[in-house]
Amino acid sequence: MKNSILKAAICIGLSVTFASCQKGATTAGVTPDEPSVDPWEGYEKTADGTRIILPEPITLDISVAPTRAVNNTLRAAVGDFDGIYDGDERARATVNTPKPAEKPTPPRNPYGRGTAEFWQWYYSDEYRAYQREFDRWQSWNTNGGEDWIRDLHIPELQEGDYKVTGLVPYESSQFSSIGWYSSGMDVSPYSKVTITFYKLPDSGVLSFMVNSKAYHTYYNRDENLAPLTLDNPFLITEDSNFSYEQDVVSKRKWLDTKDIFPGSDLNGNSQLFESSYLPMFSRLVEVKPNDKRGINGRESGSNEPVHEIKSIYLERAVAKVTVRWEYEYYPAGSTTEVNPVKDHFFDDIYPGQYPNITSVIPNNWAALKRHYDQVGKPAANMPFYRSYPNIAYIDDETVGTALGRGGTVHFYMPENFPTNASEQSTMLVYITKFDPETYAIVGKRRYMYYEIPFGTKRADGLREIRRNHSYEILLRFRKAPDGTEQPYIVDTWTNQDVDIPW
Repeated sequence: MKNSILKAAICIGLSVTFASCQKGATTAGVTPDEPSVDPWEGYEKTADGTRIILPEPITLDISVAPTRAVNNTLRAAVGDFDGIYDGDERARATVNTPKPAEKPTPPRNPYGRGTAEFWQWYYSDEYRAYQREFDRWQSWNTNGGEDWIRDLHIPELQEGDYKVTGLVPYESSQFSSIGWYSSGMDVSPYSKVTITFYKLPDSGVLSFMVNSKAYHTYYNRDENLAPLTLDNPFLITEDSNFSYEQDVVSKRKWLDTKDIFPGSDLNGNSQLFESSYLPMFSRLVEVKPNDKRGINGRESGSNEPVHEIKSIYLERAVAKVTVRWEYEYYPAGSTTEVNPVKDHFFDDIYPGQYPNITSVIPNNWAALKRHYDQVGKPAANMPFYRSYPNIAYIDDETVGTALGRGGTVHFYMPENFPTNASEQSTMLVYITKFDPETYAIVGKRRYMYYEIPFGTKRADGLREIRRNHSYEILLRFRKAPDGTEQPYIVDTWTNQDVDIPW
C-alpha cells in the first residue's frame, strides 16, 4: 500500500512539473504571432468594406488573345487560363477587328494549270498558308468578328465602380438579333476597348465576364436579361442566348416532325455560337494599385511573380473549328494525282456531339456537371451531350455546284473533357452518291453520315476540346476494305493523328 501511494505521488509531481515547463515554453520560448497588417492600409474603403476607393482612376486596355493551334499544356485549375501567353502571342491579340477590306492575294502560280507541278504547288505548304488566310477572310465576311466585346461584367465590383469604353453596340433593341446582321456592321469606331477603375475589390481578384448577358427566363426575355454570375456561369450550348437555369430548361420543348431532324424550340443551329457574340473570360489575382497610376497583379494560372499589368487579355470560352475538304491531291514528291473516290461528294458538315451546357469560366467541368444534375437532368429531357444538329432548312445544290463550291465550314464548340471515347466531341460528315457521267443523284441524298471525333489528344488517347483553340481539319475520301467510301482527317492539315475505325 505504501509503495502504491508513493508511486502516485511521484506521478502527480512529474505531471505538475511537466505542465509548468510546457507553460513556460508557451509564454517565454515561442514568439507570439505578429498582428496582421491590412494590405489596403491608407486606402478608403466602401461602407460594406468589400471594395477599395482609388484616389485616382486607373485605365487599362482590353484585348482578346489569339487562338492556339497547338497546345500541350495540362488543364489548369478552375478559372485559370489553359496556358500562359508569350510575348509574340500577346502581340497578336485583337479587339473589335473589322472585316478585312480585300481578299488575300494568292501566291503567284509558277506552273501551267493542270500540270503535275501545278498540283504539287497547289497542295504545298506555301499554298496552304494562303488558304488559311483566305479561310479567315471568308469567316469574317460570312459571320462577323470573333473578337468583338459587346458587354463586360466584373462580379467582384458593382455598377459605377468601373467604366468600359469602345464596346460594339447591339444592332437593335432586341437582344436576340445579335449576330444576324453583324457581317455588315461597321466597327471601325470601336477599334480600342479600355476599362477605367474607380474602385478595386478588397479580395484583390478581378474576373472579367465578357459577352455573358443571357435570358434567365423563357418568357419576358428582355425583362430578364442579365449577365451570368460566378455561381452560375452556364449557358445552354444549343442556344447561348439563354442561361442554364430551371426556368429556362423546364420550358424547353422538343420537336420531332416529319422530314425535320429532332431539335429544340431554342433555335439551335449548326454554328451554335454567333461569332460576333462569343463568351469570353479572364481573371487577375493579387491585384493592387502601383505608383505608376496602374495596377500590379498576375493572371490566374500564372506562376509569374506579381508584376505591372499593362493590358487585360481575354480568352474565348469556345474553340473555333475550321473544316476544309478536297477530292483530289498530289502526295508530297509525287507527280501522280490521287482521287480514290469519283462518285461521292461531301454534302453537309455540322457539329456532331457536344456538351449541351457551356461554362464561361474555364476548367469548370466538375461544377458544370453538378449544375446539370441539379437543373437540367430532371427538367426537360435535355441530354448532357447533344448528338445531332438542327438542320431543318437544307439547301440542296446540284451535283456540279456541290463539287465546285468552296470547301470550308466554320463553327464553334464548347469545352469538353470526356472520361471515355463515347463522350468525345465530334463532327457529322454527310456524303451523297452520284453518277459521274450524268451527275444525277444515286439513291437518297445524304444517304450516309459519319461521326468523326476531333480535338486535342491526351496521353490516354481521348480527345478534348479546349477553349480559345483553333482546330483546323482537312477531309478527304478513301475506300474502305469493303468497298464503301469513307471520309477521313488528313494529318498534313491538322498536325495531329486521328484514327477513324472502318
